[in-house]
Amino acid sequence: MGQFDRAEESLQAALKLKPDVPEGHLWLGSTLMALGHHEAATAELERVPAASSIAMDADYMLVQGYRRVAEDYYKKIQQTDVNSYRAHQLAAESFAWDSKYQNAILEYRKALQLKPDLEGAHRGIAELYWEQRQFEKATQEYVVELQRFPLDDEAHLRIGEYLLSQGKVGEAVPQLETALQVNKRSWELDRALGQASMATDDMAKAQSWLESATQQNPSDALSHQLLAEVYRATGQSDRAEREQSIFIKLSAAERN
Repeated sequence: MGQFDRAEESLQAALKLKPDVPEGHLWLGSTLMALGHHEAATAELERVPAASSIAMDADYMLVQGYRRVAEDYYKKIQQTDVNSYRAHQLAAESFAWDSKYQNAILEYRKALQLKPDLEGAHRGIAELYWEQRQFEKATQEYVVELQRFPLDDEAHLRIGEYLLSQGKVGEAVPQLETALQVNKRSWELDRALGQASMATDDMAKAQSWLESATQQNPSDALSHQLLAEVYRATGQSDRAEREQSIFIKLSAAERN
């Protein structure tokens, strides 16, 4: 009925009697969100156990809550100094959340004018170009980020992926290996290393990397397709058919 103040009172009373009821924390969190108490809302939503049947609903609301909290702080910073590099950086991130890519890039550029060595700004621009499939521009920004912050594992990974797509395997591998040393493991990195191993005909390594990628992220269609190719090349026809079947199902789901 939209009577959030009264709802909050009742939910607080209910949780005093039974503090371990997940639904109580979910509904109190959503009520606090409606009242504009974003930080308090996220604290309640974080108390919903991961094993609960409503955990996905709580996680969805948490994403909204974290975003609202960030926007609250952004407004405070804007009020303090509208032309600070942090204000422009936060404005860029806010635009990026709303998929307003050009606005976000412009704000990152303004932040860099005020603080040329701002960590993450060039990477932020690169990510926006990458989302728009402007891979060459993205790679140029990742390169600039690495000139200032050489241990940025994501920049090394993306540059490596771009070089692989251009057939420059010899240049890609050092980038991917550096990313591995910094970040150890990620499914995207394992997939890229699997692709590099395929390009050098090292099918044993390719199989190992790609099996790891599919285990870490079973929903990535490309990893399954690549693994099917490796199994096919090494005479593992049953495994190849299984991976190809998974790839087809995931691809259909993505199109839908």
